[in-house]
Amino acid sequence: MSSFVFHKIDSRHLLEVFPKTKTGFPKEVVDVTITSPPYWNLKDYGFKGQIGYGQPYNLYLQDLGKIFGNVFLVTKNTGSLWIVVDTFTKKDEDGPLIQGYERHELVPLTFDVIKVVRDSGWKLRDILIWQKDKTLPWSRNGQLRSIFEHILFFTKTNSYKFYTDRIRMPDHTHFKEWWVRFPERYSPNGITPTNLWYFPIPVQGSWAKGYTRHFCPFPSSLVQRILLLTTKKGNLVFDPFAGSGVVMAVAHSMNRRSIGLEPNPEFQERFQNHVLENVKKEMTLLTREQRRQTIRQRLLRRKIGRLRLTKYPRVLIKKLNLDVEQVTEINSVFAIGSNLSSGITGNWKDRLHEHLYVVLNSESKKDDLEKVARTVIRKPPLSKFGIEPKLRFLTKDDFISEESRSPSFDHNNLWVYINGITNLFYKKISFERWADLCETKLWKEFFKRNLPPIISNIRVRQPVPRTWVPHES
Repeated sequence: MSSFVFHKIDSRHLLEVFPKTKTGFPKEVVDVTITSPPYWNLKDYGFKGQIGYGQPYNLYLQDLGKIFGNVFLVTKNTGSLWIVVDTFTKKDEDGPLIQGYERHELVPLTFDVIKVVRDSGWKLRDILIWQKDKTLPWSRNGQLRSIFEHILFFTKTNSYKFYTDRIRMPDHTHFKEWWVRFPERYSPNGITPTNLWYFPIPVQGSWAKGYTRHFCPFPSSLVQRILLLTTKKGNLVFDPFAGSGVVMAVAHSMNRRSIGLEPNPEFQERFQNHVLENVKKEMTLLTREQRRQTIRQRLLRRKIGRLRLTKYPRVLIKKLNLDVEQVTEINSVFAIGSNLSSGITGNWKDRLHEHLYVVLNSESKKDDLEKVARTVIRKPPLSKFGIEPKLRFLTKDDFISEESRSPSFDHNNLWVYINGITNLFYKKISFERWADLCETKLWKEFFKRNLPPIISNIRVRQPVPRTWVPHES
């Protein structure tokens, strides 16, 4: 199959363009369908027997149910369906009436479409608001100006592709200030966008560039977001109401295959002569921004990952519920994170690794402490950090002897964290300097709030931002 195929065919006959099994059933080949059905009785799309214009409302819904039922048949079990649909009113004077509604009364098209699509087998997952600034119908007396449509998200099964991390906003300025003190509660890839999406549609009419003259043109950025969420390179994208072909053009630019159905030959000609090339230019800019976002996500993962790695040993010590005698048995905690030079990369579900050395003054409490520690690291909140700890309990002498023979980390670049503050290091220290200080009275002064000093190869200096203003007294 070529990268994109534009069929001049009515979407009610879509099964004719898809391959079939040996037994005659449609093959499940579509990964995602993105489309917007024609408006009901609002615009003439230019051919006889069209869906929507001049149709009774019940037949319009029946046709949509049949079409999306057929889309269901050709979709993979991991596939999804995205339908952009408007709420609308009946025509003012000469439009057809709908049983049960008076003239000018609002018709909840969104919920009628949901019903017929669900009846065809699809599972409704979400309803999004698309703020687009311009839409049909326009405002009229007794009605505010309409600037949004609904995006209905359906899936074929409960096992569907949905790559949320690709569209997260990797800007910690959008976080509440608590992200510094509670990094384990925030995704290292950023904030998940809400179900209110803002994508202005391309300018139409006399001010338009002329390549997307369609009653409901999709902005390339909207299609890009859906494809990022639900597809990989090489996946098949389908639009049964292709119109100007923006969905197909964006899919082509993102190295996805696509199939579009559009009976109006003018749209197909415009796709080949104008839309494909112009969308390619838009996607160059959008792809560049997506790469910048990937870089920002990498930096945010590194920042949050470091905060988690320095906080983890502090939480571990607190969860041991030590009495005074047990606390005094701990001299220091060394938290050594790995692969920090290249940052925290890859899928965040791959857990971070941290070597934790709990350095004891003597062996008297070693077995008891180790037993409790190995229990608490398997439970929340420690199990929520995304960290795979390698935990060891050693006496000072054993630890110093072991590190002197075969050092497992950079002895010259270590940072001390005290007083339970793990987002701001206290001072830099070398391993040799620690070995000299760890048995002195000066080192005991670093014990605060029943917490031993934490020494780490991770340098964190992240102040807590103030995002709120206290009330005046």
